[in-house]
Amino acid sequence: MKGFNAFILSLLLTLQAVVGAGQTNPVEEYTVRIETKDRSGRLLPATLTITNEKTRKVQRGTLQLGSYTVALPAGNIYRLDANYAGYRPAQKILRLDRVTDPEQSQQTIVLEMEREVSAESPVNVTVVDYDTKQLIRQKLNVQIQEFNGKRVIMTGPPREGRFTFLAEFGQKIRFTVEVDGYQPYEYTVDVKDQHDITIRLQRAKSPVVAETQPTAEPVSPAATPPVVTPPATTSPPVVAETKPVVPEAKPATGAAPVNTDLATLTTGKTVTLNNVYFDQSSYLLRPESYTQLNQLVALLKSRPGLRIEISGHTDNVGDPRLNLALSENRARVITTYLTTNGIAENRLRFKGYGQTKPIAANDTEENKRKNRRVEVRLLDG
Repeated sequence: MKGFNAFILSLLLTLQAVVGAGQTNPVEEYTVRIETKDRSGRLLPATLTITNEKTRKVQRGTLQLGSYTVALPAGNIYRLDANYAGYRPAQKILRLDRVTDPEQSQQTIVLEMEREVSAESPVNVTVVDYDTKQLIRQKLNVQIQEFNGKRVIMTGPPREGRFTFLAEFGQKIRFTVEVDGYQPYEYTVDVKDQHDITIRLQRAKSPVVAETQPTAEPVSPAATPPVVTPPATTSPPVVAETKPVVPEAKPATGAAPVNTDLATLTTGKTVTLNNVYFDQSSYLLRPESYTQLNQLVALLKSRPGLRIEISGHTDNVGDPRLNLALSENRARVITTYLTTNGIAENRLRFKGYGQTKPIAANDTEENKRKNRRVEVRLLDG
């Protein structure tokens, strides 16, 4: 009898082990890619609000490229609200149940937006000093050029470095801003893409008298895109970094030298854009980056046969999946800058590598800065 009871107990323990082995823990977090599109499938840089229906916690931001990847805790219901000038608001309820299949935790949500019938949209412009970033309070002289006979209406005279004008959706407007003591600034805006613009004026340089040749006229700075912020993750907003996401040319101890000379862009060589800056944990391109990016534009225009890859990289801090998405978005933003400045899309490719290709050990802050970088590589053919 004792032998029979021991056999039954052993059998029960074996069955329990088999059942337990087939069980998996539920997924605690979803990776959700959110896209805002019009009916034609074009991505829209809409303002997105994510509301946790259980905790009422709210995350807000602007999808600069029309899409964003965010990590959301499982076991909650979320309301997604998208707003974009010229379009009707879009809303979707997202239920993230606790599932055991990891593949189900990867989701793509599309918010389709319908065009509004309104005739005009406001464009708000803020003018600041390039170096101090302080609002320019001197008198602004603003000249707006109309295209295709469509009207452009300023809502009032410029005041304290700000002005607003109304234009039809999709209309391209060119305007010039002049301020005493600053270089004049010419800007072209597409109302379907940009509604809040920050312009940074550079101070005029003192003229230099030459004996044989006149001095060159100052060149207007590159156009500044609108300041937008992607949706926050579960952590609170952060203050913009004051240091570049890519390191200085001097390598850290034990790290390979970093090539930052665009003139050496040849097959087999990678060039690091060491003067490209982003806000912390963001793909918002800072205006300080335009000088080097304009050099890259000039190089590509002078060598029309070149095809390049723009690659984004991060350090190993944080969620690898979010680091991968961040690096890809940073590479995409730079690619967009190049195309808007006259470089054909078929000459460009972008890719995010996240933290998978470090050039230095992630053991010090200096080495981590070296790994947070954007690179240019020449493609064959």
